[in-house]
Amino acid sequence: MIQTRIESMVENRIGLSASAIGSDVIAKAIDRRMKIFGMNKIDTYLDSLERSGKEWNELIELLVVPETWFFRNRESFIFLSHYITSQWPLKHKNRVLRVLSIPCATGEEPYSIAITLMDAGMEENQYFIDAVDISSIALDKAKEGVFGPESFRGRNLSFRDRNFEPVVNDREKRFVLKPSVRQKVRFLQGNLINSNILANEMPYDIIFCRNLLIYLSVKAKQKVVHNIGRMLARNGILFVGHVERPLVGNSEFTWIREPSVFACTKKKLSIKDKSSDLRKKTPRRKQKVFSSKKVPASSRFASAGVHKKPDNAKMSCQQPSFLQKPPLGIEEHDNLSNNEKIMKMATLHADQGDLEKARKLCKECLNENSLMIPANFLMGLICQAMNEEDKAEKYFNKTVYLDPNHYEALGHLAFIMERRGEPGRAVQLRLRADRILKREGATIENEE
Repeated sequence: MIQTRIESMVENRIGLSASAIGSDVIAKAIDRRMKIFGMNKIDTYLDSLERSGKEWNELIELLVVPETWFFRNRESFIFLSHYITSQWPLKHKNRVLRVLSIPCATGEEPYSIAITLMDAGMEENQYFIDAVDISSIALDKAKEGVFGPESFRGRNLSFRDRNFEPVVNDREKRFVLKPSVRQKVRFLQGNLINSNILANEMPYDIIFCRNLLIYLSVKAKQKVVHNIGRMLARNGILFVGHVERPLVGNSEFTWIREPSVFACTKKKLSIKDKSSDLRKKTPRRKQKVFSSKKVPASSRFASAGVHKKPDNAKMSCQQPSFLQKPPLGIEEHDNLSNNEKIMKMATLHADQGDLEKARKLCKECLNENSLMIPANFLMGLICQAMNEEDKAEKYFNKTVYLDPNHYEALGHLAFIMERRGEPGRAVQLRLRADRILKREGATIENEE
């Protein structure tokens, strides 16, 4: 089938998987281009596509139309602000902070980064921001710096009043970004699956690569993660989308323990990769991540104790927990039930790499209450880390049965489906998790 050949071309050249973005999306794009040329046969269009680089670019533009807005996942920018004001100056005196946004789409993300750094008090010569995207149309719009109402969501829009000039035309009110912000970002065109992407650039201290991996083929994901690992500086921070955490599992990253902040940093220890971070026993040795206080080397079990909905806090919120004192010891939680205390202990043992002890404690909880959601979810994580995927799937499925909005369990189930060779089911699970988190996040933002 000719469309299948075109889908293969799309996957090979830019990494987009037809099963992820939908064959119907590709079919509509092909049909639209054929109508422009007055073509009736798809094989004629395929011939044109293979001969013309310009036509290839036109088709790609129809397939990579992004949805983005300013300060998407606001917690990431709150985290970034606290990090560069409290930790960066202590460890990198007189060094320029290098930040990369890829893919940057129409510019909302890199400009959000620039505003965050400016509001945090960084001087112009203290940071450098690169923004890369495959779409020339998106880049042109980003450079123009003119945005409509759809780029601003939630009620906390004070940043817009400070950094934009409103312009009213015949159709709608638009907002022009001030030159003082626009000049802080350098826009470049590039394809993240290319092995030589930004090969001549110095490593970046912060990389935002969000909501891309979920649309890529398995091979393309591997290339992207490899390229990001090459471009990210030692101890650098990588921000990803909220359902992409399992997709970065086969790499040298360790997750940052901060609710609703989906970020990781390069590991300081060299640990043999069995197949993914979610399948390794956590080393017993503890590492310093952001502060002088010791924290567990692994973060993948940290959220198992309580499943929290995202908290889209305002920019003036309290410091992230990684800048605060460590949590109280288990013995200090006198107000907890016996099962809750056991779960705290189980999570602690899992974080320290003692998976057998953590499993035993989880079973103790489940024997008393088989419907305990945190215990089922933690058992899924433990089984996944011990290469027992069938058991992990069972516990994640039960977690979702008990809590249909448990987007983290859905993300882990999607990871299992992908490894099992069922990309269609994996995509459905990730999209479901994506809808849940977007819905919950939007509800909270509207209440601000």
